[in-house]
Amino acid sequence: MSGHLTDDELDAWNSLATVVALMAPELETRLRHKCGLNHIQYRVLELLSDRPGRRQRMILLAEATDASISRMSHVVAKLERAGLVTRSNEFGRCVVLTDAGLGVLTDAAPHYILAVRQLLLDAWATPELTRQFASMTADLARHLKSRSPH
Repeated sequence: MSGHLTDDELDAWNSLATVVALMAPELETRLRHKCGLNHIQYRVLELLSDRPGRRQRMILLAEATDASISRMSHVVAKLERAGLVTRSNEFGRCVVLTDAGLGVLTDAAPHYILAVRQLLLDAWATPELTRQFASMTADLARHLKSRSPH
């Protein structure tokens, strides 16, 4: 393998680096402004809402959001102070979505969906391109996770 990237490889890398640099801060800004949540807080509420009993082990939330256990503990502590989740020692350290948390998620979801649509999905006009993008990014995520030390 050469020590240089081809023009196409460099274009792909530069485009991805630009998207990553621009998208995350913009999504964070929109969520904080409209909902008072950051992206990982929103994801935790969303993940809990999809679980039976609206509960999940902290370690599984960390894995699902690619966060360390320490970071997840801080995220959950902040959500708990806001009354959006509670902690339980059932089945290991569990996090439970409260009714208030479900209400905040319900109010935040349309803003989140709009932001995702405006920042990402409106960039192309066809379902086929959306499917292709989803497939490529899923492959990339699997590749990166297979190389991750945690």
